[in-house]
Amino acid sequence: MINISWLMQFLEVTDRKSINKAAEELYISQSVLSRNIKKLEEYMGYPLLVRSNQGIRLTKEGRLLYQCSMPLKEEIKTIELLRKKKEVMGCSELHIYLFSLLLKSELLLDYVSGDNGDSIILKIYETKLMDLLQGVQDDEFGVGIAVLSDPEVAALENKVSQSSLTMEVLDQGGLYLQVRESCTDFDRQERLPEDRLKDMRYIHLDLDIYSILRLGIKINGVPLTSLKQVIQVNSYSAMMGLLAETNSFSFGSKWQADEMKRHGIKCIEIPDAETKMNLVLFLNSQAVSLEARAFVNILKRAYHLLP
Repeated sequence: MINISWLMQFLEVTDRKSINKAAEELYISQSVLSRNIKKLEEYMGYPLLVRSNQGIRLTKEGRLLYQCSMPLKEEIKTIELLRKKKEVMGCSELHIYLFSLLLKSELLLDYVSGDNGDSIILKIYETKLMDLLQGVQDDEFGVGIAVLSDPEVAALENKVSQSSLTMEVLDQGGLYLQVRESCTDFDRQERLPEDRLKDMRYIHLDLDIYSILRLGIKINGVPLTSLKQVIQVNSYSAMMGLLAETNSFSFGSKWQADEMKRHGIKCIEIPDAETKMNLVLFLNSQAVSLEARAFVNILKRAYHLLP
């Protein structure tokens, strides 16, 4: 019978395109890894890898073995997750990474209510976009949800394609202006006049190399980069408190309008916005936990995205 450990090491070498990098990832020596790959080749009866100064590449037979073995790799990871779940005394665990989104409160209640009675470890991280991507990639219990503009989605596609992440646009909607309920500066078309806009503070979350693209958005022809009064915060809780109590505005989406309303903030769609907003789901294609799968189904149901 084939040695599963050798096979998994072969897959790691193939993914890393380097015995050196694979050995570091697997915490074994290069000599042991090379010896195990050689044993696997002897077992199969033909070479699997071609080694050169530029790294390694698969032979025709090696490519076929790699393709046939990938489903097994996913099944083994699922088995490992089940084992680790047992080790934490029956606890189910879910880590949610959020960027630019305030989750519906009933969504979390539905997830907790749907649990089978085990203890639950639920962690929610409000992060920068880059931290969200890294978190989901490194965290076997992680799932990422972000609201991104069209330029942000386009800029991320190449990065995501070169990683173990998957990016799925679940829904698309307009760009919304978020202001306190008592704001009376709107005209009859529910637009903020340019002079009023420039007197208000613009509040936004922490930005990074990708999310900074949203600063290119214009509102009523006014570029955000021209605004002088800007407040940067690191959480939606802080943003809501400032919006509800100060002469300020921020951008939002339809997916959090109900939650914002509960906190005394109204959301008005900008009819001529230059960009659309996207509700985006990020998962690690190499390790999607059972809890993450359950949460995604609840998420889609909460936002009416199921067929």
